[in-house]
Amino acid sequence: PFERIVPYLPAADALFGAIDSDDVPFVALALAEEHDGIWSNDRAFENLPDVQVWTTPSLKTHLGL
Repeated sequence: PFERIVPYLPAADALFGAIDSDDVPFVALALAEEHDGIWSNDRAFENLPDVQVWTTPSLKTHLGL
């Protein structure tokens, strides 16, 4: 539920809001939940601190596909 990420929105906005405010909820979700990273080919995520970002090629390599 959206309410689960609300407490993380300020931190996500501080990390990513200036880069792409539309993606702040995704960053908040990554901060709120245990995860193995964000899967995105959006280059804006490349320098996201403290969150593993997987592109399709890197994920395929990691999974041995």
